[in-house]
Amino acid sequence: MSDDRVERLRAAAKRIDALPEVVRRSGGVADAVATYMPGDRLVGVRLREGTVEAHVVMAWSTTVDEVERAVVGAVRAEGFQAVDLVIDDIEMPSGVFK
Repeated sequence: MSDDRVERLRAAAKRIDALPEVVRRSGGVADAVATYMPGDRLVGVRLREGTVEAHVVMAWSTTVDEVERAVVGAVRAEGFQAVDLVIDDIEMPSGVFK
């Protein structure tokens, strides 16, 4: 993968991390969703055949549509057009359903 694409993926990940709709990026069920680089691993985003796959844990206080708009917008802001979003979990505030 070219250095330019790696840097754009890093920038997209930082944008995702800054979204209030997203609690954190997720590595998926087996913690395998990542971009692997020498000595580094960018969890929760990977580029497959020109499509960025983003895995996140969404905030309880938002909707799936809001998360989709925010994450897709964050990734597209870095020049990627095709985005597959996977919401791996929803983080609930403590004390909910107890």
